[in-house]
Amino acid sequence: MSYCVNCGVELDNGTESCPLCRTPVVNPNIIKQQEITPSFPDRIYMPKSLNKRFGAFIASMVILLPNIVCTLVNILFYPDSIWGWLVNATSLLIWVVFVSPFLWKKTVSWALILIDSVCVMGYAAVICGLTGNKDAYFGCVLPLIAVVAVIVGFFIEFKEHAKPGWPVLCIAAFTEILVSSLSIELIVRNYLDINMLPAYSLIISACCATVTAFFIAVATNKKLRMWMDRKFFVE
Repeated sequence: MSYCVNCGVELDNGTESCPLCRTPVVNPNIIKQQEITPSFPDRIYMPKSLNKRFGAFIASMVILLPNIVCTLVNILFYPDSIWGWLVNATSLLIWVVFVSPFLWKKTVSWALILIDSVCVMGYAAVICGLTGNKDAYFGCVLPLIAVVAVIVGFFIEFKEHAKPGWPVLCIAAFTEILVSSLSIELIVRNYLDINMLPAYSLIISACCATVTAFFIAVATNKKLRMWMDRKFFVE
């Protein structure tokens, strides 16, 4: 027989709290069965790298299956057509640019740029080959891809290794846009065999030069830099 330590009410065996005052009943002679943690958890936590690889595998299957179907349809029903090559080239480009980086253990910027550039060159080669524009590929498309790849590569390497502040990073970005616009127009004009003096790119260059001058002022003026940091919450 046991009693409540607070109000003295007689308690039944196995009562966990007093029915009158709700005081918890503590009986050292009764050992409650402790909850045993299961050996295997209900949910399995996968490492982030494994999750990325699994996602890349699913994406690869989603990209691969339609290409197999399109290739079979092209061969069986449209043997004189080569549209299946364009579908396969497009899917390969998408896979290399968006899916393959998830399979890398360590991402290397210059390697990604190189692989993406080669893949884009190959894709453009397929299109120019199917349309019969080989001269356009070597005279315009290939130089354009190479110039853009080099400019983007310089920007990424500068950002990762120099680790500049946001004003310097903005200066580099708009400067590279300026250089890209001029280079693209000169390459196109050279291919079309027209006047080599830039025209349309000067509008983009003037805008980029104006914005770049502003960020140069921000980078060199400490008070203006602090005002921008507070105003737009940048670092």
